[in-house]
Amino acid sequence: LSVSIIYTCKMKINLLFVVLSLSLIFSCKDKSVRAFPPQKIKVYKVIPKTVPIYEEFVGQVFGEKDIPIRARVEGFLEEIQERKLAKKAQGKEERERRKQERQNREN
Repeated sequence: LSVSIIYTCKMKINLLFVVLSLSLIFSCKDKSVRAFPPQKIKVYKVIPKTVPIYEEFVGQVFGEKDIPIRARVEGFLEEIQERKLAKKAQGKEERERRKQERQNREN
């Protein structure tokens, strides 16, 4: 059994040697190199100019935490005055005046 294994290994090595020898013989032929003609390429002239860069996207914004906002007083927001500091009493007087106006309209 061992003699037949050695014999088949020698046969495989001989076959490999023959294949490699033939590939070297047939690959060493002098082949003429074919050169392709130059291709036409489009060329553009670049003109520097200022271009505004902006993009618009559609999306939603979510806060880090979901916090419900509830009113502490009754009524509706009628106006917003920016950068105007009011004293605590002024807000209370204004709310009472508007409450009286609503009651007068309802009656």
